[in-house]
Amino acid sequence: MTKLNNVRVLTANCYGIARASRFAPDAPAPLMGLTDGQMRCPDTIHNGGWYNGRCEKVGWGDLNKEDFRRIKAELPFGEAFVVLCEDDSQQHRFEYNCRWEPSLRGGDVRHPSVAYICAKALMVIANGKLYMKRTPQAVSDQDWLTKRFGEVQLVDTFLPLLDQDCQDDGFVLSF
Repeated sequence: MTKLNNVRVLTANCYGIARASRFAPDAPAPLMGLTDGQMRCPDTIHNGGWYNGRCEKVGWGDLNKEDFRRIKAELPFGEAFVVLCEDDSQQHRFEYNCRWEPSLRGGDVRHPSVAYICAKALMVIANGKLYMKRTPQAVSDQDWLTKRFGEVQLVDTFLPLLDQDCQDDGFVLSF
């Protein structure tokens, strides 16, 4: 795992902590220009949940094309920025999904299992690229996705993009 100055950039609830202290006189600039609960107009992702490569929730809010460009450019090599839709990153939906899909159980919405992240993630930004699941619709909509998000890499699984320390033993999930 690559670290920036020996410190992980995306830590659990890092945007929530930043939001609470953003009015302090010595508050640091928002990491990658993002703030917890941010609203963007027009938005590409509305109220998405943001996770790191260790499956820890780091924040939530709208994301637009400019946010994706900035995250791809500023996220250190080796870190992952995972985006889930609004529903799948909220506690009530997490509990519902885990009740009906036993393979996704483990953890909670602030730190779900690797299986949950791999199954529910909309996209992962890592190593300067944006990755989305390879589905028949994604393949046929590649031009539209490129216009909306910039360059998009389609993958069968997000597992190799997550931290090795957070991967379950022998867990493999493909789409």
